[in-house]
Amino acid sequence: MAPISSIPPPETPAKTLLGAVFLLGALLSLLGSVLPVWGYHRLEAFHDAGNHFLAAALGFVLGNFVSVLAAPRYPRLLLGPLPGCLFSIVAVSLFGLLAPPYPIEWQLAGALSLGIALGTLVVMIFHEIGAVYRFNTSAAFPLFGLVALAGAFASPFGVALLVIPTGSLALLALGVVPALIAVAALRGGRYRARIASAPSSMLQPRTFKEALADFRNPATVLLSLLLFFQLGNEVALLGWLPVFLIQRLGVSPAVAIYALAAFAFALLAGRTATQALRGRARRNRVLLSGLTLSVFGCLMLLSTNNLFGAFFGISLVGLGFSPVFPVSLERIAQRFPYYHAGVMNGVFAIGLLGGLLAPFSLGHFAGEFGIRIVMGLPIAGSVVVAILVILLWLESRLMGSAQ
Repeated sequence: MAPISSIPPPETPAKTLLGAVFLLGALLSLLGSVLPVWGYHRLEAFHDAGNHFLAAALGFVLGNFVSVLAAPRYPRLLLGPLPGCLFSIVAVSLFGLLAPPYPIEWQLAGALSLGIALGTLVVMIFHEIGAVYRFNTSAAFPLFGLVALAGAFASPFGVALLVIPTGSLALLALGVVPALIAVAALRGGRYRARIASAPSSMLQPRTFKEALADFRNPATVLLSLLLFFQLGNEVALLGWLPVFLIQRLGVSPAVAIYALAAFAFALLAGRTATQALRGRARRNRVLLSGLTLSVFGCLMLLSTNNLFGAFFGISLVGLGFSPVFPVSLERIAQRFPYYHAGVMNGVFAIGLLGGLLAPFSLGHFAGEFGIRIVMGLPIAGSVVVAILVILLWLESRLMGSAQ
């Protein structure tokens, strides 16, 4: 069976590829947006709320694994955005049509479909991103990261604007986004990347065995763990911030979901500023300063009793988290200048799996120890990420001295 990177790409149009990345981000914040609408902010429902993220994690593993195995036989289907769009529409339809008081199994089935959509989209995106990566390694990942964050902002904003006033049935309107992307994928012209002008070092393909050997490098393992814990921090808040605010401050679901959109916007603004300031400050200092800021933000959210303090703490957490992901992507770009779709999918799949398992664990911890634990996990995760940043710095210094 041929590895994914050796299959001729389906050459997805650039706009459709960006749409798929936008959809990926929107799906990551969708569950956190709809759980308060369904009433899962009640204390006795925390375990059930966490199980939705477990179903999404299982679906993610299933969708990613099946796509990787079946892509060599069906590249035109599985290396395009259509499967991810179809499963997204199924998820949104189940969320909208079979919301509570229908049995929870229907909502869990929707979360499973959402996870399958995420898994197939990740495989497709990292297959298609190769052409852009060869042109401009330093700009490829940050661009797609910003587009994904725009989707993470749009999802809660749309839920607060449309669903809260009218009910769960309005969730069906969110299916317009994957439907438009699917139509564009079916009707769009074939995108043919011109790689003739790319550097020769980028044009030399690597075998999967060679790429896998690089994946076993300690720096690559540390980067994978960093993405695992950092995405766990971010998606944990994307999943539980509205429930936390409703429980702690007694705000309405609409205000709590708008606060979730504010968190995504703070991440987006911070990462845009990080890109603008790239090269003007030492990366490790920026990372450690940002993580310290995020811890202060979490502590403020734990101690505040008003909306101003809550939104200020949300802004601190978002701005503090914002430099971690782009700097990690920059390190990955330096570590893998040749690009291999299978390895990149593996690295980021580990990170996204951590992002889905963190809110699952939070549901069960919150059910046992109370809602305050929601801020405890990002604080602990930030400490772990800081340790990994220091270990990466030591590894680079040791490798530099060894050479």
